[in-house]
Amino acid sequence: MRHLAGFITLALTAALAFAQTPQQLPVMVGTLLVVDNLDKTEEFYHHLLGLEGRDGDPRARLAWYPVSPFLTDMYGVQGNSRNFFLKIPGSELILEPEQFNLATGKALHPRLQDPGAAFLILTTNNINVLVDRLAKGGAKIVDRGAREAWIQDFNGFYVKLIQRDVQTQPGAAPPTTYITGIDVGYSVADMAKTTVFYRDMLGLQVSTPTAGNLKGMAYSESVVAMPDKTPQIHLVEFKTADRKPIHPKVADPNSILLRLNVGRLDPMIPKIAPLGARIMNLGGVPFVNGRNRWLIVADPNDIHLQLVERN
Repeated sequence: MRHLAGFITLALTAALAFAQTPQQLPVMVGTLLVVDNLDKTEEFYHHLLGLEGRDGDPRARLAWYPVSPFLTDMYGVQGNSRNFFLKIPGSELILEPEQFNLATGKALHPRLQDPGAAFLILTTNNINVLVDRLAKGGAKIVDRGAREAWIQDFNGFYVKLIQRDVQTQPGAAPPTTYITGIDVGYSVADMAKTTVFYRDMLGLQVSTPTAGNLKGMAYSESVVAMPDKTPQIHLVEFKTADRKPIHPKVADPNSILLRLNVGRLDPMIPKIAPLGARIMNLGGVPFVNGRNRWLIVADPNDIHLQLVERN
């Protein structure tokens, strides 16, 4: 009996320890930009912004290749695709522009205040050099201040540049890159509803909204606190009646997809619909690719999250 009692005690202790183990928080490892013209994307992000390829020269990746069943299930497309992968200095996130030749949706051209409009936030150590280079290269400068600038790339996607001063010693070597980090952001229809989604679905904390103003439009901004050095997600709700929500498909040009490594998918799936989100996989269930399971979820603003359970 003593052995049995000891076994029960050990089992209860192990179960309690497991129950108290913190949930593995999602980590953003990639951001996919669906584009209408990959050549123009290479010109903007590689040639003008100076981002380097993860696998060498991005121009070597401009050839088309057949879409696999894996991509068809997740993105709802067939035909051919082409993409490349860019490294972000100061971050482990990989930026992946991708183009599909048989995407059925037209290119999105949202305004910043439209719910679902997404943007990249790139920090730089010399905003003047970058903005001047982008302007000379033909990019549209939407708004420019002393330390911030809003740009549209050659596909119409928004990029926000923010100056981050770096202390250097006299006589030090010049920097090797002008880009120093990345976050992502998008406009939301309802900040409270979006906050509940990220908190209850993914277990992430969202900051209290702060006020801001862009070109005469007041807005509130909250930040989804991602763990460690993961890029943060900025949620912006504009306080103007002139808003028109966009509802992109996964493969629509100028839509964005955030790739997140998660602990376990199964406990999340029952929460999706009650939180105002949708599964986007054509099969309606996670796609098993190798040892990993992949699920795309459209959040309440139709921003696409690619949740990856890695085994």
